[in-house]
Amino acid sequence: MTERIKGLVCRRMLTLLCCMMSTFTILSAQGKKPGWTVKEPKAKDSYIGIVQILKSALDTESMIEPNFKDKAKRDALWKIAAQMPWEIDGTKSLFAVLNQRGAYKVSLNDVLLTEIQNSPSFALVGEWESENEYWCYYSVKKSEAQSFIDRLVEKSKNCALDLYAEARNLQKSGHLYRSAG
Repeated sequence: MTERIKGLVCRRMLTLLCCMMSTFTILSAQGKKPGWTVKEPKAKDSYIGIVQILKSALDTESMIEPNFKDKAKRDALWKIAAQMPWEIDGTKSLFAVLNQRGAYKVSLNDVLLTEIQNSPSFALVGEWESENEYWCYYSVKKSEAQSFIDRLVEKSKNCALDLYAEARNLQKSGHLYRSAG
């Protein structure tokens, strides 16, 4: 009976040792910096936005705690938007021209980023964080990016037509001041 107990204890200790080793392997692999933080992957069929945020560079004097993940997400999505083909019928769009000149208005920037953030086509591929830095990696397939642009252009056209129709109706009803706004 003692041999049986020794064998059982030995198996349990071996099982415990294996569990501890696998747990240590998993924990050490989680802290390892991914390869995409060192060298940006090349993808012919996708636009990629990889951003690093240094936590020490954020404004810590403000009353609101900085959300470095949101900032990194915005920056990564903006990086993707800058790569996208903002051409309509072979001519550069207003967004592309203003972005190229660095004159893009913050309010327009916010509208575009809101549209991109609400689109399921732009996906988080990975994120990695250490004590001092945060990395995020977003991607969108080029075909989905083009569909997104087409939907955005159509939505903008419809909005402009609705505003024009509303202004014409106000003008016809004698509300010239309101129709100009």
